[in-house]
Amino acid sequence: MRKGKFIGIRRLLLFTACFSALFFMCGAKIKVSSTYPDASQRNARKEGSQTKETLLKEEEEREVQKAEENDIIEPSDDVEEEDWTYRKLMEQEDVSSDDYENIAQEQIAPVVLPEIIEDNGSSLFLVGDSRTVYGYMDTNDERANWLAACGSSYPYFMEHYVPILDHSNLRGAKIVILYGINDVSYYGKDAAAMNWLSFYQTKAQDWIAAGATVYVCSVPGFDYAGLDNGTVCTPADIARMNQAVAEYNALMESSLPSNIGYIRLHYSTPNPLRDGVHYSVAEDRVFYEGIIDYFEKR
Repeated sequence: MRKGKFIGIRRLLLFTACFSALFFMCGAKIKVSSTYPDASQRNARKEGSQTKETLLKEEEEREVQKAEENDIIEPSDDVEEEDWTYRKLMEQEDVSSDDYENIAQEQIAPVVLPEIIEDNGSSLFLVGDSRTVYGYMDTNDERANWLAACGSSYPYFMEHYVPILDHSNLRGAKIVILYGINDVSYYGKDAAAMNWLSFYQTKAQDWIAAGATVYVCSVPGFDYAGLDNGTVCTPADIARMNQAVAEYNALMESSLPSNIGYIRLHYSTPNPLRDGVHYSVAEDRVFYEGIIDYFEKR
């Protein structure tokens, strides 16, 4: 009996490790190590370096002046095109969708917003986790209000977003909940379903009484092929995760109160996930613009 229990604990720890590796991809900090000389080293080098720096500066100024006279100044060939696009993102300049998709994933990660709270004066609220943060960044659709945070799940939603919605004008509002992927990973499918079903049976009913309609979206799964090669997860791990997600979806759809709407999301593009977890730009536009278009017509 003890042996079986020990094996179960080992599987739980491995499962948790896999999910932790997947779901803290958003808003990651980049560490940069630098080495600075101490005061004595700086003083020893100062006199010699000043003369060298002066000569180099004068040489650069002469080269620039010569280039200006001949009107040949161009961006350096040493800078790759992706770097120029990345710079535009960092400076918040306009970036085309083609440019955005061509940026390497390690370059996108530092500029992903950790959270988005945007009130566009719409009657439609889209509320979710990092997948919805990406959806906002990929669509920039101002026809909806957006509430989403990377790595968030049910407790964060209850603490941060429920108060915002409680103080909003809910008469005629449409509230679409896009949570679930983190909840299944953090708490398991059964606990995740229990948390959200409790919400839909209580607080969501208050919103409905105030004149809102509430919808929950199904949770699309993972894709091993899109994961980083350094992931600790195996294809078998991803299969188990997807099975847990499928069972969570089935629990939610079969147990929701009859006055809660259910939206089934299915992948429809050739490569729907950019990193094995988050939707591609094309899939984001299908999902989020599709949801917004649907409610605009109602």
